[in-house]
Amino acid sequence: MNIGIDKIQLKVKEVGLSRQLNHQRLNGWSKSNTWLQLDDGLVLSKALFFADQCLDHNGQPMYGHHNGNLTIEDKPLEDTTSILFNPTNFFSDYKLTTNVKAAINKAQDIVWNAGLDIDLSCAEIRRIDVAKDRVLTEPVQRYATPLTNFLHFRRQSKKMGYDDGWTMGNNSRQFTFYDKKLKLDLDKVQNDLRNNTARLEYKLMNKGREYWAKSYGIYTPKDLTNDVDQYNQIYQDGLRQLMFKNVLDGDTIDLSPITLINQLKDYHRVYGRNFQDYYEKDFGRLGLNATFGIDAYIDAVAQVGNSNVKEVRRKVRKGLANAMKFSQSTKDVRRPVEYVQEIFNEYAKAS
Repeated sequence: MNIGIDKIQLKVKEVGLSRQLNHQRLNGWSKSNTWLQLDDGLVLSKALFFADQCLDHNGQPMYGHHNGNLTIEDKPLEDTTSILFNPTNFFSDYKLTTNVKAAINKAQDIVWNAGLDIDLSCAEIRRIDVAKDRVLTEPVQRYATPLTNFLHFRRQSKKMGYDDGWTMGNNSRQFTFYDKKLKLDLDKVQNDLRNNTARLEYKLMNKGREYWAKSYGIYTPKDLTNDVDQYNQIYQDGLRQLMFKNVLDGDTIDLSPITLINQLKDYHRVYGRNFQDYYEKDFGRLGLNATFGIDAYIDAVAQVGNSNVKEVRRKVRKGLANAMKFSQSTKDVRRPVEYVQEIFNEYAKAS
């Protein structure tokens, strides 16, 4: 399975929620919970539960190694509970699954055992991540510059758990791209993934819930199925409406001069009169020539820099000639657009 659900976050708000056992004593709850001083004494404000910290009487993981990485954040004073889990991790270390029904049943058992008498099937979906794994033709890191420069990806914070990843989007919808095999190897997780295996995750976040819940009719876990087509539709929409929105013509990547001019303007704002040198350093002269053509590039630089076209042409041709000394021809250089096109072709495929 090359498509699956990577994370689901649920939230329950229920007045008088039954909490069967003390959060300080029940196995799996954090010992360092948050307390609030009220007139009648200390009251529990927030408690955290971690399924992987649940141990049986023999000191072994109560839910085994595959516990969905389930966590619970319970706020008794607000009568709210949030549950976050990874459906894939209920069944495997890394192989994606759309067996959402079984995953929710497993999550439900853990929540009940944690002492919370709530029905997850009626919970509100606050986040859902749909992911695909694909084997690319080159090392994953080589796709970083095209993604950063043409699709507005940015380096992912290492605090998020990705040593070599990139993300784009906003607080409503996001894409994250990273070397999945590298991450598993660094985490010392035994795997049979091939080299150059990249994961691209589409995250529907809580900030955009009103939009995506209505668009796809997914409000509670009852609305989720095991049907691959349901998640493929969500994923395809994300690719076309967010990730490739401004560079896609049908199924073909079209990095138009408008994109070039906007990028040059960004560099001009940052670097001033030296913007051309920095831009060519980041994008590569041969790559720019192959992507946009020398005449379109010269016109764009002259327009943004308010420069003489002849002067720009002289400088560009001289730089291109120097670059050619290190390459037999531009056909030996893979154009940035080809990297972007490969990403689209691979992840736009059905699972």
